Amino acid sequence: MLKNPLVFDSTFLVEKNMKKIISSMLVIASCTMLSACGSADGWTTINPKRAECSFELPGPVTTPERTDRELYEATFDEGKSKIGVAVFGKVGSKNPQNPNATDADILNERSKELIGLFQQNLIMNNKPADLQLDGDLPVEDGLGQQVRIISGDQYAITQAYITPRGFYFVKIDNADQSNPVVARFMKSFKP
Repeated sequence: MLKNPLVFDSTFLVEKNMKKIISSMLVIASCTMLSACGSADGWTTINPKRAECSFELPGPVTTPERTDRELYEATFDEGKSKIGVAVFGKVGSKNPQNPNATDADILNERSKELIGLFQQNLIMNNKPADLQLDGDLPVEDGLGQQVRIISGDQYAITQAYITPRGFYFVKIDNADQSNPVVARFMKSFKP
């Protein structure tokens, strides 16, 4: 039977390049597994879907289900400390009741709302808390502020950021920037 010269037989190319194809597939599979599991030192790079940002957290990273935000949490120091990052995206940075609100207005409003929830939780557990405004945080093209919540011998540092990409809320329990885990997270966090 005569072969049609216009029909391309790809089996020849596949057989000839099988080693290259298998090697490429192994490299792709290895890269995929590493990106899903994190790096060799146990840290995971997070790239949320709701907003353009990235950060690293020590593994394992949990992602509790939320409808209005992406939430990432990691515990460290034998479970005594925790970093939580809530990414609201652009929708979280808007105020439908006041469309003329400035970024500073939205930042203050959202921070008060989220910190108020933490305060209520502490009060319900008979742990009164004091708030201490630590001040503004530098952000390349937005605004940021830090508030410390102190309840007895426990404390939390909250940081809120608003940028053109969205609203971000960070809560660090029982550790500060002097802790190497927090320092690495803060160095990696790009809202």
